Amino acid sequence: MYWERLVKHQLKKEPVPHIIASRLVAPEVYDALYENQNNLQHHTWKNFQNEFDLEFDFKEDIKHIDLTEPVIALWLFRERADRGSSPDINLAGKPIKYAHNTFIITKSKDIKIIEKSKIYIRRPFVQFKMSVAEFDKIVESLK
Repeated sequence: MYWERLVKHQLKKEPVPHIIASRLVAPEVYDALYENQNNLQHHTWKNFQNEFDLEFDFKEDIKHIDLTEPVIALWLFRERADRGSSPDINLAGKPIKYAHNTFIITKSKDIKIIEKSKIYIRRPFVQFKMSVAEFDKIVESLK
């Protein structure tokens, strides 16, 4: 993945160690994947998966995060028509805005979804498989 594009300020230490990074993936690549999110067999998704040899799950709604994974590595695919402004994710008490083309990576399982009074139909995201060793290596490179 594009972890080498991460920069020091994207590593947050409070309230728990986590990474928040926008636009690691070029907008044109993100847009092509976004446009084909209903067809993971499309060549854009296949090319992406083959280029990085990644294991991931595409999920329809942010409330379906798999907290049993050793590292929670999310790539947000906010719907273009979703204009809500309140945070959707609470990480150990810290509100994090659900924003398009944004990565959230942490070992913390203290994640809660904040439901809006007006819930948008879908809040899609990709959840990557990532080992603790890989996360620790990324964190170490950002110190």
